[in-house]
Amino acid sequence: MNPQMTYDRIMWILIDAILAVIIISFTLRLLRLLKRREVNKASEETMRWTIIFDQLLKENDDSTAVKETFKIILNDLEKLTKLKLSKSLTAMEVVDKVCAKFPDKVGERLIKLYKIYEPVRFGGRSPNREDVWEFRSKLDELEKICKEMVGESR
Repeated sequence: MNPQMTYDRIMWILIDAILAVIIISFTLRLLRLLKRREVNKASEETMRWTIIFDQLLKENDDSTAVKETFKIILNDLEKLTKLKLSKSLTAMEVVDKVCAKFPDKVGERLIKLYKIYEPVRFGGRSPNREDVWEFRSKLDELEKICKEMVGESR
């Protein structure tokens, strides 16, 4: 057997292997990038709570806007954290579990929102102007914090 021919075969096999590794590497990077974009896009779409709240205020009474927006927030944060929570949990239990997955600044806002939501939902109380204003204010803060967190994970 010709040593030159064996050497040529080895070189071609080595070149093919290197090219295969490069192609696989680029493909994996592309897939990760696409997945990251999908997650970020979905996260940004779910965190439009102030827009939803404002729309609900226009279309419904203040109580309905607070109750519906709070449910949406909890659902979105549950999806964002990928928690699989039981439907039998109370709203406060869900808040506790979600807060455990986020920094304190998120939990603080979420608990303040809950303190406005609770008497509206369970006490049948209609929120006054100050409650609506504070709910919107804390909602806006929470939305901004969550969007920053999603931006940092990119």
